[in-house]
Amino acid sequence: KESLPSAVDYKTECDKILAEGYIAIITGEKDIDYLKRCLETAQIACEHFGWTRIPCRDTDGRERTIQEIHEDIYRIVREII
Repeated sequence: KESLPSAVDYKTECDKILAEGYIAIITGEKDIDYLKRCLETAQIACEHFGWTRIPCRDTDGRERTIQEIHEDIYRIVREII
């Protein structure tokens, strides 16, 4: 059975958090270099496993709703099953 290749793209959201200094509040992580390495590792994993990235922001930079992200995930699932 085919695996579900999908991942939510959180890089832009994390960049925004880093820029606004909210990283410790949102994630509890204070080491910004560590967070950046996590983001880079996530990108490598997406490329390696062929995962579909699902953006957390629209093309205008607006944060997408949970419902909008859910619909993207559900669309990908329907294509596989």
